[in-house]
Amino acid sequence: MNIDDPKLTAFALDELDEPEKSRIARAVTESPEAQRLVDETRELSAALKNEFASELKSEKAPANVIDFRDDPWFWSIGRPLALAAVLALLALISSVAVFSFRRESFPTSKARFKRQWKSLRVPQRPRLRNFRLLLAFPARGS
Repeated sequence: MNIDDPKLTAFALDELDEPEKSRIARAVTESPEAQRLVDETRELSAALKNEFASELKSEKAPANVIDFRDDPWFWSIGRPLALAAVLALLALISSVAVFSFRRESFPTSKARFKRQWKSLRVPQRPRLRNFRLLLAFPARGS
């Protein structure tokens, strides 16, 4: 019998149906090497089952995990503070989004600003159009 056959492992772990199980059992009794492999697989399986069962019995919470199910601080103080922080963060994000949308939605804001700025300026003195004439004919008394 081939030692690398996965049916040997299935036989050792009692995962085969009855007709195939009896056929593999006959082949294992004929081969001492196959019998040794089945015995080792059964020992390893038993050791793993025992270790897993002992881990389940002595199940301790890891040091970096906090059990807050029975913690009164979490339910009375921590949870409302966390909710308030989340609400404040959402309010900040929404206000930034609304104000940036408002700024982009008014394309005429620059034109309106220019109109208001012009109305606030002090009017300039009228320009002299005939500047050459004034140079040619200076005012009297100067």
